[in-house]
Amino acid sequence: MQNIIFKLIFSTTLIIIFNYIKFVNCKLFFSGGPGFKGVFTGDKLYYLSFVDIDFFYVDLTGISLDNDTLVDQSKWIDLTEIKPKPDNLISDSPILGGKANDQIMFLNTDTDKATASSFDTTSKQWIINQNVKSLTQTSFISDSNGWVSDGKTGKAYTFGTISSGMTILDTINLSVGIGASTPNNLFTSKFPIYDKFVQVMIPNGQILYIGGSLNNQAQPMKSLLTYDSINDTWQMTNTAGAEPQERTKHTAVSTSDGRVIVFGGILNNVPALPQLAVLDTSKTPYTWSAPAEENPIGAFSDHAAVMANNYMIFAFGKNESETKEAKANNQDIYKLNISDPLKYKWSLLASFDTPTTTTAPSNNSASAPIQTDVSAGDSTFLKTFGLKGRWVITIVIVIVALICLSIFAVYKTRRYREKNKVKNTYQQKLSSNDELDKLDKDII
Repeated sequence: MQNIIFKLIFSTTLIIIFNYIKFVNCKLFFSGGPGFKGVFTGDKLYYLSFVDIDFFYVDLTGISLDNDTLVDQSKWIDLTEIKPKPDNLISDSPILGGKANDQIMFLNTDTDKATASSFDTTSKQWIINQNVKSLTQTSFISDSNGWVSDGKTGKAYTFGTISSGMTILDTINLSVGIGASTPNNLFTSKFPIYDKFVQVMIPNGQILYIGGSLNNQAQPMKSLLTYDSINDTWQMTNTAGAEPQERTKHTAVSTSDGRVIVFGGILNNVPALPQLAVLDTSKTPYTWSAPAEENPIGAFSDHAAVMANNYMIFAFGKNESETKEAKANNQDIYKLNISDPLKYKWSLLASFDTPTTTTAPSNNSASAPIQTDVSAGDSTFLKTFGLKGRWVITIVIVIVALICLSIFAVYKTRRYREKNKVKNTYQQKLSSNDELDKLDKDII
């Protein structure tokens, strides 16, 4: 009986581990949803999820965004398993930089040194742990608010805290330092904490900070914190026009003619209005407007957005218009035509709603099309669990294994105690019988 129970526990554990490995190694778990960061360079849309460094790109080479043709799923190229790759990335904020703006970089800092790991989008290889010259003590550097890059100078900027000011990374010469000025004098509270904003660089070199919260209070979008990257100065910029609602979990991109396109976001856990707002920075004062939308796609939050030519490319995130949680994760990529300042047109660029299998060859053995050959019943599973399901399954496996081992240990302990009890009882009986025999002999 003992061997049967042990074999049952062992077999069950092996089955669970086998199914876990099968699930992890297949490419059927793409779920979209929140958590993706996007970068556009070289006719390719790169997307990264930092749950476990899931990394892929959508190849737009030879594809005209001006027509309504959907991007074929063979253009979704998985880069996750390209090796060698960083063991871990302390930062989850990608930086577009390098001499040709073809490097996706991640800055890692500690109290002693700064290093950078970069993905070269030309060679499609990782460059790991490059030394970065620190112009200031790296313990004061934080990039949790993300980076904004200046493609003209190769410099990238991240706003850490109001008291520390701006961190500036030279992505070409690999040096990092902190600006001389801070915006501390622009705030009245003693210890102001400003976060959950989005940042965008406009053509004149200013970086605008839009939305977010100040000391856990939603920050109005009428007056915007502004950094001048040319002169290293801060100011509050007052705007005109119809002020959009405060918001978090939104995005902002900048056009070449000075428009800032703000999309999505929530206020008090409901969609902020209007979902699409435009700030015209080509005139003074900067002016807000809510343009007409053709084919509106609904309300979203926690998504990714980048500019590609005359289009804002919007991807993934949470569909705030969807009442069912299992369907809230957006797996699609949309494009917004912003060529007409008076009317903005939405259209679908790529979708995972219709499962197909792609078999297009790849020149790089480590880069392969993301497979999506799943049944309709699997779609809900994928949307619900997605990439984060790996961690859930890992935890479940550990718990099940511990339970199995605990059951086996308890069983063995009880068996051992029962055997000892029987043995002691038997010995006591033998001892009693010996005493009776001795007594009988004495009587005789």
